[in-house]
Amino acid sequence: MKYYELLFILPGTLGEDEVVPIVKSVKDIVEKATGKDAKMQDLGKSRIAYPMNHIRYGYFQLCQFESEPENILDINNKLRLMSDLLRVNINKRDTAGGIVEKVSAISDVTVRDNKFPSRSTAEEKRPEVKRSEHIEAGHQIDKKQAKSKVKTESKVKTETKAENIKMEDIDKKLDELLETNIADV
Repeated sequence: MKYYELLFILPGTLGEDEVVPIVKSVKDIVEKATGKDAKMQDLGKSRIAYPMNHIRYGYFQLCQFESEPENILDINNKLRLMSDLLRVNINKRDTAGGIVEKVSAISDVTVRDNKFPSRSTAEEKRPEVKRSEHIEAGHQIDKKQAKSKVKTESKVKTETKAENIKMEDIDKKLDELLETNIADV
């Protein structure tokens, strides 16, 4: 016996009450093939990475079960015959942890500063001087004035802290942008 995870996506166009019987039928298929109790987890409704059959949102469901490897092909074939499922994916898993733990680890990622680390920490970065700063109104400024101007500008810069950004906030903002673009067309 090996451990498996079945991840399937239902169309977001279904109502919440229509999802429950489909999930139950998937669970019945898995339990009939394996003879063991399957654990179902609702991962919620979320935006799909790319539209499938012109559907942008889906209900993500996760089923964890234990089965013989010979039964997996039978389960997969029966699930692919169900027209209500957008995607079906069966993977082997180790006994400790599965997709849910991986997803929660990914969602805890914070935004970092976009600056690249310097080649050596001992080197001091020289501030960039733009050509337009050297030339004002057709006259060239001497190098001492330009260096002092750059030094004062580098002191004025303030540090910004990276904020934690939640995926829900990003999804909401993307939806707002997409809706405004569609409304303009």
